[in-house]
Amino acid sequence: MKTLTSVEFFRLLYIVDSMLNYKLITQDEAEAFIAELEGDAHDATGPSQTEAPTRLTNDERSAQALPTGVLAAELQRRGWVVMEP
Repeated sequence: MKTLTSVEFFRLLYIVDSMLNYKLITQDEAEAFIAELEGDAHDATGPSQTEAPTRLTNDERSAQALPTGVLAAELQRRGWVVMEP
C-alpha cells in the first residue's frame, strides 16, 4: 500500500470532513476512515518514500500542465461533477 504524503493526507481529511458536513457519511464512518488513514500513513511495513518515482506518460504530463479551470471544464464536459476542495 502506498504511504501518503502530508498533502494527500490532509486533502483526504478535508474530503472526509466535507462528506460529513453534507451528511454523506456518519460520524462513526468518518472516524473509522480517519483512523484507517492514520494507520496507513504510519505503516512501517509499507513502501518507503525513497522508491523511484513513477514515470509519467506524455498524456499525464500534459494533464498536469493544464490550468485547473481548463481541466475542470473538460471533466464537466465529460459528465464529471467538479467542486473545489
